[in-house]
Amino acid sequence: MRQLEFNLTAKVLAFPPSRRRSFVRKVAETIMQNNDDDAERYWQAVVDGIAWPMLNAGVPRPIVEDQVRKFHDAVQQQIYLVEDRAGGAG
Repeated sequence: MRQLEFNLTAKVLAFPPSRRRSFVRKVAETIMQNNDDDAERYWQAVVDGIAWPMLNAGVPRPIVEDQVRKFHDAVQQQIYLVEDRAGGAG
């Protein structure tokens, strides 16, 4: 009888940052409350806080970059939503 061997590996991202709605809202609110320079520094700190733990856990860089991009899109969508509800103020 023949024995089959399987080498299956998978990287599962249990809590994608873009799906963490309260985190997305908090980041969007903080960005909107700061001037451009402070908002940029805050955003870089957030991105570092998302990316480095994933990279250190062995998540491939393209996946990390994709997750950061999706998180960016979620934050931008939240900002637009808040500004739209406020009548475009912001």
